[in-house]
Amino acid sequence: MLKPIIAALAVAVLAGCIAIEVNETPDARPRGGALTCDAGAYQYLVGQREADIDRSRLPSAFRIICAECMVTQDYSPNRLNIHLGTDNRVGSVRCG
Repeated sequence: MLKPIIAALAVAVLAGCIAIEVNETPDARPRGGALTCDAGAYQYLVGQREADIDRSRLPSAFRIICAECMVTQDYSPNRLNIHLGTDNRVGSVRCG
C-alpha cells in the first residue's frame, strides 16, 4: 500500500520540475498546411529572450523547451521546437 503512495508523490514532484510549454492540436499543421514546420522561417528567434517571443506568430504546433527540461523523444515533422539556453534565450529552432 505504501508503494503506490510513494510512486504518486514521485510523479507529482517530477511533474513540478518539468517546465515545458507545448501548444499542439490534433494533426496541427503550420500555416499553409505544410508537412514540415519550416524552422528556417523562425531563425529570427535565436538570441531572443523567452519572454519576448510573440507566440501569435508561431505555427499551430510548437513547444518551447528549457535548457534542463526533459522532453518526449517523439518526432513530429510539423512541430516547431524552440530550445532555450540556460540564460533563457533561444539557442536553436528546429522541427521535431
